[in-house]
Amino acid sequence: MRRHLRPAHPGLLLALWAGFQVAALAPYVPGAERPPLRTVTVKVVADASLRANEIWKVDIGCHMRDVNLTFREALGVRFKIVSYEYWDAGSEGQPLAALLPGLRDLAGRSGPDRRDGEIVLGLVPEGPEGPVDPGIADYLEGIVIVKYLKNKGGICYVMLHELCHLFGAIDLRERGSVMSLERPSFRIDAFTRAIMLANRERCFRHGEPPLSQERMAEAISLYSKRKALGLGESELSICLHHLQAMLGRTQAAAKRR
Repeated sequence: MRRHLRPAHPGLLLALWAGFQVAALAPYVPGAERPPLRTVTVKVVADASLRANEIWKVDIGCHMRDVNLTFREALGVRFKIVSYEYWDAGSEGQPLAALLPGLRDLAGRSGPDRRDGEIVLGLVPEGPEGPVDPGIADYLEGIVIVKYLKNKGGICYVMLHELCHLFGAIDLRERGSVMSLERPSFRIDAFTRAIMLANRERCFRHGEPPLSQERMAEAISLYSKRKALGLGESELSICLHHLQAMLGRTQAAAKRR
């Protein structure tokens, strides 16, 4: 279950950043009981080429605080960077999907509990290809990779988009959402909020199912209803396939106990 952020024009990313402070966050219903704030720890792994100037740490920290504004309001979740590391991402300009295996291996060094970060955020410099395909997410492994864009204002949007993927969000064929393929914004739409709430307590421990059986069934129902709309959102079939297979394995294992 890997997701790419589609090619982005630098002007669009800057426009998104400019509108962040006035973006419509998911509304809080007065009187509704909020769950306790969940803190998800993050290990940031930067390409070795960024070692020469560690200003990137300041930039990523600032963008993470901005991302937390949306996640706290929409989901009751915040991210906390707890460790930094460098890694040799390989040749410059290669597709982000090609970097995932190496980052998975590196993330595995943290052990099953990932005590130095529940999720891994990989950071690579923008290469000669420019800001196209600025991010990718691996839902099952709890890994995102984002480009350290030259126009730094766009990094916040890319981080937010990819971290939403780790909570079950998919790329949408509708406008005005942080997950939109066309005319995106920082807004969390109703479907994205619902599927992320189903994933709010998801597990990031290696080798364990991300969701309980109850939450898997809830996510399958949400994805199925969305797919029935016929919007042509290809990631729905991928998510449904993986979740249905995972639920079947989990139920079979429970019966054997």
